[in-house]
Amino acid sequence: MKKFRRVLALLTVAVLVMSMGMGAMATDNETTVNGAQYDTAYFSPSAESVDLIGHTFNAVQVVKAESYEEGEYKGLSWGQQITDKGAALLTALKANTTLASDFEKFVIDAADVTEEKPLFTAAAFADVIKDYTSAEKKEALIKVIKGLNLDGQSITVSEGMDPVELEAGIGLYMIDDTTEASSLEDDVVNASILMAVPGSNTIRIKVDKPTQNKEVKENVKTEWNEVSDYNIGDYVPYKITSKIPNTEKFETYTMTFTDTMSTGLTFADTVTGVTDAHKLKISVGGTALTTDDYTLTPSAQGFTLELPVKNATDGQIHSVGSEIVIEFYGLLNESAVIGTKGNTNSSKLTYNNDPDSDITTETPEDTVITFTYELDVEKIDGVTKAALPGAQFSLMATTGEHNNRYAVVDENGILTGWTDTAPQADDTDNGALLIAGADGKFKVVGLDDGTYTLTEVKAPAGYNPIHPITVVIGATTENGKDYTDDLHGSADEALTGLKVSVTADSKTTENTGNTGTGIVEMTVENNSGATLPETGGIGTTVFYIIGAILVVGAGVLLISRRRMR
Repeated sequence: MKKFRRVLALLTVAVLVMSMGMGAMATDNETTVNGAQYDTAYFSPSAESVDLIGHTFNAVQVVKAESYEEGEYKGLSWGQQITDKGAALLTALKANTTLASDFEKFVIDAADVTEEKPLFTAAAFADVIKDYTSAEKKEALIKVIKGLNLDGQSITVSEGMDPVELEAGIGLYMIDDTTEASSLEDDVVNASILMAVPGSNTIRIKVDKPTQNKEVKENVKTEWNEVSDYNIGDYVPYKITSKIPNTEKFETYTMTFTDTMSTGLTFADTVTGVTDAHKLKISVGGTALTTDDYTLTPSAQGFTLELPVKNATDGQIHSVGSEIVIEFYGLLNESAVIGTKGNTNSSKLTYNNDPDSDITTETPEDTVITFTYELDVEKIDGVTKAALPGAQFSLMATTGEHNNRYAVVDENGILTGWTDTAPQADDTDNGALLIAGADGKFKVVGLDDGTYTLTEVKAPAGYNPIHPITVVIGATTENGKDYTDDLHGSADEALTGLKVSVTADSKTTENTGNTGTGIVEMTVENNSGATLPETGGIGTTVFYIIGAILVVGAGVLLISRRRMR
């Protein structure tokens, strides 16, 4: 199926927190420092294969430094956006269960300072956070600062943009992606980070994207692709694949797969009497999941499947990068569309778009198509070309899943199943007996492409029966496309050719079908006149007996005449 070529990233970055006056902490960011002292700071959003164009960042300066010398920040003070001497920040830190104990002793007013209660200054704040090495504390600190809702310098990424100078100067910043999640079609909001900026900082984004790929299995070609054709009544196999994303920045994370079938398909799990072989199965990393591992909400026209990836209690449930495989079936039912409109099955993936909020987004729908066709047969007089009603036929599949079985239809000619029992003349209780109407016509609606044998069970009165006819329905489909929307292609473009090949009495003719209606037509001719006995039949025996009598009689007559002489 299609491979998304556009990056749909779950973006995370390592936290860089500095020890103001005590050296910078270890970081996964790539920081270039040249010289002994810096007066200017830069922000350069850059990442290979990640498209940040159009994203807007809010750069909030938490702590300001006068200079950076030999790995240390000098002259620390509160940043440009901290205008209350850190009062709101301290209140929020004390309210956070993860960080409260680290800041409980600090006070804001100098009048309240004692030996046990130091003043909450930028330097004191930096001295505490320099020891934050656990992801839990780093994430808690980011959450606290972001919760202050401070307006910093707004930076919108454009194509080929040079590093942007941070107007407030060097120091500790919170860089927050403020892009509206709802406006993002193909990527996600970046997780907020803390970044110490002497000189030039380049953020190297860790790419991880939740995607989904939808495929259908073709029963003749036996390959997974975007297009298939089946008989009405067949179970059509489908597959959705994805991967477990990196959820490091999220407290909880759930992937929700939504599958929608057109009315010509029925989700197999809702069909009465469906066997286990045709029920939904899901695996992660090659391990089959049980129904306790996910939540399935089925309907006749599809399902919603919620797969928990991370929760607050157990953390990461499945290994990052493990392949998710969802296999299921759709029953091609009596409402199936015949021809190019096809019978579609679409899926999409809903996931959390922002580690700092509950906002979700969806992947574009991925659609696959299943076609089915109609065979129209007309019975006529071989000379006058007039319609011949009442002729009786059977249609047997000679390829595919129903090989050597007879098609069973309802009163409207719609395929309802297959039988091993060959219909006999006038056996109207057998739905496999196909009878030409007053117009000499009958039809079988809902056939797969493939090879069939059309046999005349009973010819019209006064007409010679015909030999079995080989009928080949051939459909040409266009695979390798994403039949998602007008941009990528629609179902109308997936069926590019349709024909029927008819071989009767060693002579083959070919007719072009109508891709729009999905109908292929053929004509069967009967000739009137006496029916000659078949070789080896009772008629031959009669001739042999009469011939023998004549021979014996001639011999007797010859002998009698000789004696008389």
